[in-house]
Amino acid sequence: MQQFARRMFKSVSTMTRAASHWARRGSIKRRRDPEDRYIVHVSIAPHGKAISAAIQRDPIGTQKAVLQSVPAEVWAGAVKVLVALSQGARRWQETWCRP
Repeated sequence: MQQFARRMFKSVSTMTRAASHWARRGSIKRRRDPEDRYIVHVSIAPHGKAISAAIQRDPIGTQKAVLQSVPAEVWAGAVKVLVALSQGARRWQETWCRP
């Protein structure tokens, strides 16, 4: 789980909770190491492979499906945040990334 957490840039506790959720849904399988009970091996279950394949087959369709679930009234605030982030990044770049 530590390697998994490191790869995902998350804490071990966060990834453990996520793995528990995915395991309950049948997306992954967890198995304790027989020699070291602190080590948990994680593998993708057939259900998880099917989800991954669907995402890879149609990434734009997947993104559209996810984004369509966001209510219209939320988008205005989201756009304001993205504009502010863009402006902040530009100011930072102009200050710190001069040749």
